[in-house]
Amino acid sequence: MKIRNHFILLLFSSSLLVSFANAEPSRIVPPKKWLNLLYYEKSGDQFRSRAENLSFFVDRERGPTDPEAELAAEIAFFSQVVPENESHPQCLFPARYEVLRHYADLSPRVRCPKLDEWTENYAPSSIVLVYASQYLANPASAMGHTFLMIPSSVQTRGFWLTYNYAASIPKKTSGVSYVWGGLTGKFMGDYSVMPLYQRLEQYGAIENRDLWLYTIRTSEDEKRLFIFHLWELVHNSHFRYFFKDENCAGILLRTFAAIFEDMDDVNRLDFQVPPIQVVRTLEKKNRIAQFEIIPSQTNTIRIFLDQLSREERQVFYQAISDPENYPEKIDPSHLVTQALLLYLSDQRNRHQGELNASLKSLERKVIYQRTKVTDAPQALRTDSELANAPHRSHPSSQWSLGAISQMDRSPQMEIGYRFTFHSLLDPDAGFLKNSGMELLKLRISVRPDAFRLKQLTIVQIQNFQPYLAFDPHFSWRVSTDLRESLLDPRRASPYSRSSVGYGINRELGHQYAYLFLAADLNMGNSAPESGFELGPEVGGIFSIQSLKIHPSIYLQRGLLWRTPGWHLRSTIDAQWNISNRTFIAAGFRFEKLLSQSVQGRELALRLGNQF
Repeated sequence: MKIRNHFILLLFSSSLLVSFANAEPSRIVPPKKWLNLLYYEKSGDQFRSRAENLSFFVDRERGPTDPEAELAAEIAFFSQVVPENESHPQCLFPARYEVLRHYADLSPRVRCPKLDEWTENYAPSSIVLVYASQYLANPASAMGHTFLMIPSSVQTRGFWLTYNYAASIPKKTSGVSYVWGGLTGKFMGDYSVMPLYQRLEQYGAIENRDLWLYTIRTSEDEKRLFIFHLWELVHNSHFRYFFKDENCAGILLRTFAAIFEDMDDVNRLDFQVPPIQVVRTLEKKNRIAQFEIIPSQTNTIRIFLDQLSREERQVFYQAISDPENYPEKIDPSHLVTQALLLYLSDQRNRHQGELNASLKSLERKVIYQRTKVTDAPQALRTDSELANAPHRSHPSSQWSLGAISQMDRSPQMEIGYRFTFHSLLDPDAGFLKNSGMELLKLRISVRPDAFRLKQLTIVQIQNFQPYLAFDPHFSWRVSTDLRESLLDPRRASPYSRSSVGYGINRELGHQYAYLFLAADLNMGNSAPESGFELGPEVGGIFSIQSLKIHPSIYLQRGLLWRTPGWHLRSTIDAQWNISNRTFIAAGFRFEKLLSQSVQGRELALRLGNQF
């Protein structure tokens, strides 16, 4: 028996170096499968697993860097006959045992009390990827978030288990340390387990984010292996966390590569991996069996109000604006009472379960009226939301090629590039409507004799959420960039501009208009705009099918340095989205220093592609 085991160890240790052309596939562990299952990456001639904790390996000395040694150790490990308890090899690494038993003469399957009890009593029925929409108030979630959910065939939906991978952040970490640690891999990432109802409270009520549920198409064997592997990850793994790639999205792509043979290459991560890329990858691989949306509480009210008639909406808004005078004896439709109950539930969540006296009075009246209604509650219609599901989203990077014309110059070519992520005029599918976040967006003008920097946007975030009676909050934008001055005839060197705006955005028949107080800090040796400027900004966001238009007018007063007078700026940006990748865009800019009669204008036309 000992001689046979040594022969098996030798056979499987050498299998990673044997090509399929010279060996029988049924008698070796496919090398890629083994490398993916233990998260190995190759750099030059060396391997290293991304798992940071030694408990993830059997050969704790060589396992992190030597996949052959770890394979030999695990085969010996699983061939042992040891007492059946939670420390049994099969109970620690059930997915690895499940893979290796098809290729090696291992000891028979043993009972693992905790794992077996959970699978028997919980009865996992499928695997679901959950995508949480963007949350611009938190930098770590500004691009969305992904986690897993394992539905049960015996538990109620609220108690279905969710598995969330995130960085472990020390409590006293400062904002600067948080950003620096996330960019440099200072923090460790691991899984937390929580029932669905708590995730709904966190994302849907507190953070006001929609949750998209994607059931992953799997075979029974794939589902079983995936759940076993998830057990290993939750109990025996830690990985180094990076905001840009080794994040919640990166770890899920690596996990899919470990289990699904048709996805064994998706662990080759791009330089940056936004969470929405996981959804797009599942769609590309035809792994989405079905999907649905769980709207946030605010979005639920908005969707429901769209189903009401104009008269019913007037009753609703009158009730929430003057709850004390809401007549108890009127007979509103059951749709109005249902909308009011949704609103009151949202108000309780916002105020730790409490309502003020006037809302409590309204709640009693509405509940009393609802008892008289025999109709079943109206179902929430989410057709328009489903049409803009995340798997239909555009890729995050962008290039463009176009032409620009300025008042005192001949036309020039322009080359543009955006590193990531989404602009206000891009297709809405999968992104927060009326919002945009762009990082490292570059525009360069090209002439026969020179290249010139037109604009380099370091970061631009726009959050134009409408101010609603049942959800009153303000809109804002921030940006930092380098740009060419339209007011400097020499076009000497770019000046830096940091801009913020804060105000109200109102919905006008599915179009939007906003009024901001805008402040700009312009710095440049030759730019006439240099200085601090403050003033109003008026603009709008208009959509006509695939065409989106964003006009804006600024009138700002120079307060410091070179600009003592008024500065007028007007921009009109339009984009026709031919598909979720290809677009034609046009832009017009006009600026004038009113006190000096200095002005400039620019017209641009671009053809672009998201990739």
